[in-house]
Amino acid sequence: MRVLVATASKHGATTDVGAAIADVLRERGHDVVHADAADLVADAGALETAGAVVLGSAVYTGQWLAAATTLRSRLLRMPDGPPVFPFSVGIRDVTLAPLDAAWLRPLRAGAPMHPPVVFGGRLRLEELSLRERSLVAIVRAREGEYTLWDDVREWAERIAARLAVDAEDADRR
Repeated sequence: MRVLVATASKHGATTDVGAAIADVLRERGHDVVHADAADLVADAGALETAGAVVLGSAVYTGQWLAAATTLRSRLLRMPDGPPVFPFSVGIRDVTLAPLDAAWLRPLRAGAPMHPPVVFGGRLRLEELSLRERSLVAIVRAREGEYTLWDDVREWAERIAARLAVDAEDADRR
């Protein structure tokens, strides 16, 4: 199955998480394209050929980045679109799932929106703007790597298993 892993990242942590997910899905036999969400916004047909979409974004002040939000909107409008597996990356103890309840409801018949997950990211103060450093100071976040890579790989394995079940169900029909 062709799986599109789309990530919107500001400082690279979300891209790295997406790459790890893509690696696991490739290992499980899927044809995977890992792309920057901003590039996919410009390519209107990119979502049309995907059998599944893993959509991730960095979270800043409780919001996804614009490119990921735009792709989400496009997926919501696709009548026969693929299943979507959303994830967020942010400061682990501060970032809540920024997705509203609409993310948890099916997008359309036959193509579920799977529950979103949140992964910790990476915080390097030298990469941040003055505004971002101010926000980090307010929430008292500390510099460091907070991505739990085993959790990322485990989630990707669950996606691969779900896609295998979906493929078997489609073959039986």
